[in-house]
Amino acid sequence: MAGTGEGAGGATALRNLLCPFFAFFCLSWPSVAAVAPAASDPCGDSGRAPYAGIDSLYLHRNIPGRLDGDLRLIARALRHGPDNPALLWREGRALVRRGEASPSAKQRRADFSRARDILSASVRDAPRCPQAHYWLGLSLGLLGREDGLIKSAFLIAPLKRQMKAVIRLDPRDGRPHRVLGELYESLPRMLGGGLGKALGEFQTAASLSPRDSSARLALAQAYRRRGMRAQARAELESIVQEKNPLDPAEYADDLREARKLLLVF
Repeated sequence: MAGTGEGAGGATALRNLLCPFFAFFCLSWPSVAAVAPAASDPCGDSGRAPYAGIDSLYLHRNIPGRLDGDLRLIARALRHGPDNPALLWREGRALVRRGEASPSAKQRRADFSRARDILSASVRDAPRCPQAHYWLGLSLGLLGREDGLIKSAFLIAPLKRQMKAVIRLDPRDGRPHRVLGELYESLPRMLGGGLGKALGEFQTAASLSPRDSSARLALAQAYRRRGMRAQARAELESIVQEKNPLDPAEYADDLREARKLLLVF
């Protein structure tokens, strides 16, 4: 489950080219109707074809129009299965990313709040789905960031609870460790933060998800802050050399930052 929708070997060039048509075809597939997730398929992702078009648009959301297209396709599919957990966590994911990209504080809060509500419903209906827990936790953290330290302090425990649920449900997924590392790095010690704790989480994240360029970038920056220049440089070089990133859209930004940081070593 660790890589569901975050990069499954990277979309092929042909799929990228035909993505809008392929996605429409996929979303016409009858299995988008809501079904109760089976124990072996906790997120309701069995029969991946209906979701391949959605995921392809998401993974290339750095291309203008792709993320909006992703949300439109999800909305179309939800008409046929409004309680489909596999669609709900994908909708929450897209809203989180749209909010992150928005220059408007009002729009960011609206997207994060809506994502939180959708993902809360997804967790309720599919409590063993790690994706739903992950994106719910992220939406809570981003809402907290918008509110500032004092108000966000009340969201620390819920965010940690969601990330620990992901770790319990899918121990191979490095992403929750990266989020916990970012949390510990941003918090004062009185609230449970600390660079040592953050570094440990980043190391675990990069070990579990070596193709996650954001985990490696966070680890490189943590090493740099601790004066571990050789280790930092090795992580930055691994980003530059990555041929099959977990998230192509995120990788584009991480690659630019890694190259910029390498210039100062």
